[in-house]
Amino acid sequence: MRFQFSTARVDPLEVTVRPIQQSPVWIAEEVTLRFPGEELATLYIVSPRAHRKPLQPIIYGPPQNCCNLKRPNRNTLEQLRVAEFVVNSGRALVMPIWWNSYERWLPPALDADARTDVQRKEALAWQRDLSVALDYLESRDDVDAKKAGYLGFSRGATYNAIELAIEPRLKAAVLLSGGISVAEPIHPMLDLVNYAPRIGVPVLMINGRFDHIFPYTQSQKRLFDLLGTPATKKSHIVYDGGHFTYPPNSVARDASNWFDQHLGSVY
Repeated sequence: MRFQFSTARVDPLEVTVRPIQQSPVWIAEEVTLRFPGEELATLYIVSPRAHRKPLQPIIYGPPQNCCNLKRPNRNTLEQLRVAEFVVNSGRALVMPIWWNSYERWLPPALDADARTDVQRKEALAWQRDLSVALDYLESRDDVDAKKAGYLGFSRGATYNAIELAIEPRLKAAVLLSGGISVAEPIHPMLDLVNYAPRIGVPVLMINGRFDHIFPYTQSQKRLFDLLGTPATKKSHIVYDGGHFTYPPNSVARDASNWFDQHLGSVY
């Protein structure tokens, strides 16, 4: 399965880094990478100002609102409403512009066969996006790419989470409000059910017991049971809530503690 996603490592022809937004505690950079014969790759890195370097990078897989219509790439900073705790915990939040999101969004196919083919292409394209992001992070002195983690939310904790079985450079993961997709038939290359047994990194799942999108028994528990991660390195925290209707401070605490445990404390 992994061989399907094999890509040759190619150095970018040009790298541009621009600070685009800041707060008293963090600074956000826009990174664009130009490759021969490929579209421009874009990622955003939000780094804390005061914490010691190098920073552990946490790759972010966003929810569906990234992919409903074409919007400026910089709108990805809206994801800080969910994921700013990563930066506050002393880590770098890395947000690639995944294929079929923001400015890379494509109108949905009307034909059922065409829709499933888009899912196949997504699986391949996302692996390239992730690989390019990690390759770039390895070139930065202020980032410890050997301690890269993954944070997925909803869609990012379901579809993008297949990367945990493919990319060995991801060392730990937190999946918020995700699970096995039960809504409609999905192409096997994008179906997490085919990848979960091959995921071996430490995984924390955080869900709502009354989530109507990823129901507890059919979706959440099924994913947790399928994970190939050893029992001592996977955990499932279930709040009495719906789809991400649980205390954000508790989520920040649980996720940060998980990364502290499996990537190393940043203090």
